[in-house]
Amino acid sequence: MPFQALDSSLPLKDKISCLKDNGITAVGRYYTSSKTNKKLLKPDEANALSRAGIQSKKAAAPFFQDTLHDRLSASAQPTVGAFRASEHLPEAAPTPS
Repeated sequence: MPFQALDSSLPLKDKISCLKDNGITAVGRYYTSSKTNKKLLKPDEANALSRAGIQSKKAAAPFFQDTLHDRLSASAQPTVGAFRASEHLPEAAPTPS
């Protein structure tokens, strides 16, 4: 069975037709504190994916990562994780259909 979901650290907005043609129905994209980082899922990309019927926030996983340090240090503690999640909650708001 071919896969139906993938994750990407690069924007997918210009790849939507290829994704659909290959049966992709869900993608994982990233939130990051850097608003210029290419891995950041931006609203226009999320909206374009949603309009194409590709889930980018609901069925698939939005990932938060700033640095490798996030995964390996004390910043991985639950209280820090909860704070980081609350910082990025506005970015995870529902995407208009």
